[in-house]
Amino acid sequence: MGSNPNPSFSSIVNNLELHPKLKALLLYSLHNRRIPRGLFDNVSYGYYVTYVRPKLSLALRNKTVKLSVRTYLDKTLYQHYHLEIYVSPSYLLYRFKSNITVKRWRWGETGYTEHWGSRPGPRYDYIFGVDNDRVFVNRVRGAPSTYVKKIPLTDNVELYTVSDDDMRAVMGYNMDLGDKENVVIDVEPNPVVNIRLQGDLVLSVERLTESTITGYINYDSIVDHVQLLIIDVINRILLEHGISTTIARDAVILENIRAGWRKRIAYRDKIANLLARELKELGEIEVIYGSDILVKDGMFKGFMVRVDTVGYNITVTVERRSWEVGQNPIVSELAKEMLEAIEKMPLTSVEFNIGNHYVKISNAKPLSFGYKPRRQPLTLNENIINIVNPLTFIVTPSTVIELIHKEHGIKTVKFNNNYIVQFRHVNVHSDFTSERNKIILRNLRL
Repeated sequence: MGSNPNPSFSSIVNNLELHPKLKALLLYSLHNRRIPRGLFDNVSYGYYVTYVRPKLSLALRNKTVKLSVRTYLDKTLYQHYHLEIYVSPSYLLYRFKSNITVKRWRWGETGYTEHWGSRPGPRYDYIFGVDNDRVFVNRVRGAPSTYVKKIPLTDNVELYTVSDDDMRAVMGYNMDLGDKENVVIDVEPNPVVNIRLQGDLVLSVERLTESTITGYINYDSIVDHVQLLIIDVINRILLEHGISTTIARDAVILENIRAGWRKRIAYRDKIANLLARELKELGEIEVIYGSDILVKDGMFKGFMVRVDTVGYNITVTVERRSWEVGQNPIVSELAKEMLEAIEKMPLTSVEFNIGNHYVKISNAKPLSFGYKPRRQPLTLNENIINIVNPLTFIVTPSTVIELIHKEHGIKTVKFNNNYIVQFRHVNVHSDFTSERNKIILRNLRL
């Protein structure tokens, strides 16, 4: 079979269940003909011409190209592309699998001789779809792993039919509402439904329950707060005995103890014994190595108080034992208190940009906020726990989301139930953004 499509190729493509614009793209591509510019949006056309078409031409012609790399062995590389085409009713994906053949000179008994070898080369996956009546192209990180039917087209090109669900999974969503101007979301997430809203903007939707919202609580910040409460207790014990201190985030410091090493060790042990005696009132403790105090039970369970000498300073640091901190009663208390704070939080309005999308949300609760726990240190500054869940919100049937985009226009999103939602973009290859920016900068006219 030659490098051109076989005589029955057009009838094969015409019989595929595929969007008409993508069917036209596939026919133009496989006949290696110039594609009409108006088929694509402006950026996607430039991207296709720069990154996709050269590989497509080489694969269709079944051509090997030479890549030279100068080394002390004068190594020469040859690259060859094999094309896999994945087709679903709404998407088209080109996978270019390259193979690298290497010729290098090796020294042997008879002098330098040619040596040939081969290895898999880079792989490139490009997915096409239709949005706003124009074809877009994204570089992605994979292709569907299963297919319904395989159709050989040429010696070097194979076509696979797959489902839209398989293609959406590649881009990181499983429901497409991008073609609707007004949307009411009514889904049963199990556990999450990822919905394409507009362009490359995806909304992850999760059912709102106490167990799901607990996953958005920043336990590290809660534990940091408990650590600060222990620092405060240690500071108060030392102050009650007339000892002046300096406070760091996770330590109490007795500075500039001008004494010999042996005396500094004796002072350290005195501080450790003092703390061990006083901390017994807060729960069961265990003294380890003379100057390390493990709190085994009670309100500070799971933390270690460590007394040490650092230069001329005596430091009292607090460390967490991660496998025990989860059972700490104050950590549990603060987590419950934070859930109550979220429940009492008033609905609010938020506006922000994500990529080229301008988003207006009314009557929602952002899950990024500052929270002041009721338990605060007495000798230190008050502490605020910052909960950071970017672009994440609690929404209800009263919530309205308005999306505004230069090309896609205005879209309204509402909800039939209570959910936790998070905005993100479709999954793309890590190099795609920089490649796309290069095309935009190249075509920028000032």
